Amino acid sequence: MPTLPIPAADPGKPQNFWSRVLTYTPVIMTVVATLLAGLSNSELTQSQYHRTLAAQIQSKAGDQWGYVQAKKLRAVTLRNTIDLLYAGGTIGIFDPSALATNAAALPDLIESVDTTARKVMQTTSDPSRKAFLERFLQGAAARRAVAQQIQSDVGAALASGAPATQPAEPASAAPPAWQPEDPHVKAVTAAIAADQPENQIASLLTPLTDATLDAELAGAAAHARALDKFFAPATARNDHLEQALVQWLNLGAQFKDLASVVHNDPAHTTDAALAALDFAAGNLQHDPIGWHNDFAVTRLSDQAQRYDIEAHHNQSTAFLYEIEVRRDNQAAQRHQERSKRFFLGMVAAQAAVVVASLALAAKQRNLLWGFAAAVGMAAISFATYVYIYV
Repeated sequence: MPTLPIPAADPGKPQNFWSRVLTYTPVIMTVVATLLAGLSNSELTQSQYHRTLAAQIQSKAGDQWGYVQAKKLRAVTLRNTIDLLYAGGTIGIFDPSALATNAAALPDLIESVDTTARKVMQTTSDPSRKAFLERFLQGAAARRAVAQQIQSDVGAALASGAPATQPAEPASAAPPAWQPEDPHVKAVTAAIAADQPENQIASLLTPLTDATLDAELAGAAAHARALDKFFAPATARNDHLEQALVQWLNLGAQFKDLASVVHNDPAHTTDAALAALDFAAGNLQHDPIGWHNDFAVTRLSDQAQRYDIEAHHNQSTAFLYEIEVRRDNQAAQRHQERSKRFFLGMVAAQAAVVVASLALAAKQRNLLWGFAAAVGMAAISFATYVYIYV
């Protein structure tokens, strides 16, 4: 039976350790180049992520700066309005307790006016005046209901426990202005507020961590809720008083025509009932206007104070977001630099692959292989340095 020939040994097959190393060098360098390419792409992705995140946080910071500007402008506008009201000379000191006393007496006062109107209607000989008084008295029950509602709203306002303040008086005790607790955050905030160069600010960002900034932002949010809770009683008081005074103004408008009709009667100066009706109707018309004007100053002053406090808080929150923006930009720049260096390492590893491949086919294998190994080791060392220290 014929036998198969035994192939001769391949003279090019590696016969020793260094020959095997020479053969495997291109493969190893290819693997290294692939790893470095992956690291470069990963770092570039991280850089783009931090750039995008910085843009999103910058939008939040812009919102906070917008609130600061809007609230400060509103506070200035409100105080200008107060100055104009005082310049008109019709503003007095608003006293909620005095308003409550007058509101408590309002139902009896309206009942007294209605009673006087009935007497005048029974004694008057003017048909048009009698017809007017009849129509006026038809709304007596509704007026008493409104007067009771006014009394209830004023009582609810005083029960809120938030005393009204006057613009000339010191502002009511508000929560202390919020400030960050971490000293590094304070240092960066001061640097940003002082418009220091970015390289100096960047050096201050190094000790900060995400946990620190998250804690500071949580503290800012908690303080914002505390401000809302602090101002809630004053807001409720002002809402109740505004509702009561608007109803009082509407009620006073009903007495405008009554005062006009009575006052135009030539006999009202000599008739006691007509004179009393004229006096009461006039007071019921003008009193709520004065109360509302006095209250307007207090309400505007409270709002201006709140806008000032909230603007300061929004400013502190905006600085926190500005710090986050700078940290993300700094991280993006770092990842971008790492990506560039990993790319250079990948190029060096690919060069080592080319040189090692040429060494396999060249006669001067030792020299070319040595050069390829040196380039490859330099690429690996450079990549390791970038990964650890950059």
